[in-house]
Amino acid sequence: FIMDRFGYSKTIDVASFERNTDAIFAENKYIFKCMNTEKICIFTDNGNLHQVKVIDVPYTKFRDKGTPIDNLGNYSSAGEEIIFLCPSSQLENRKMLFVTEYGMMKIVDSVEFNVSKKTVASTKLNDGDRVIMIHTADSLSNQAVVLQTAGGFFLKFPLEEIPEKKKSA
Repeated sequence: FIMDRFGYSKTIDVASFERNTDAIFAENKYIFKCMNTEKICIFTDNGNLHQVKVIDVPYTKFRDKGTPIDNLGNYSSAGEEIIFLCPSSQLENRKMLFVTEYGMMKIVDSVEFNVSKKTVASTKLNDGDRVIMIHTADSLSNQAVVLQTAGGFFLKFPLEEIPEKKKSA
């Protein structure tokens, strides 16, 4: 699966990928290997998770333009910004850290996002708040989080101190 910075996505075969690796990494923003039975998980700044089946993403030649990701699911680039994009297999048995603009943080087990709907709320947000970062972690021990405030101060603390909550919290 490859998607450029304008949102045009496509799938190509492994042989094409290996022949054009340098050009693919130079021209595209999101690149990962996935199976056609998986889903692409698109987490946005307004707290939504949009899912697109990989089988629905057009299988094309490397130099073809692709299809806008907006046309394949419920995601709309007009009102939402992609914060995190990954295949569904990358979320298995992992924890996800959500950080909002107002400094709210929580850890959510990735099992919460194993849903059949095309669009679900991945987190609740206060009025005017938005998600600014999502990061995955295999374990919570021996890891630290470093955040920078708007005033230029850095905060560092163990990942274990962040509460683990449900996606609806």
